[in-house]
Amino acid sequence: MPVRDYQINIVQNALFNNTLVSITTGLGKTLTAAVIMFNFYMWFPEGKIVFMAPTRPLVAQQQSACYKITGIPI
Repeated sequence: MPVRDYQINIVQNALFNNTLVSITTGLGKTLTAAVIMFNFYMWFPEGKIVFMAPTRPLVAQQQSACYKITGIPI
């Protein structure tokens, strides 16, 4: 999966600051969210990660995508 410079910048910023990511469809929001969640999972393996979305199907879609990208257990 190709990683773009702006995605790296978003991840680096989000790991250390409160961040709201608003980018167009298809530019990698799921990838950046998965990488950020994976880092927090590695730092705090007993912690909880909360991912919010407006519908249950969208949450399920994101869970599946994040698992495929990083292997984070659901």
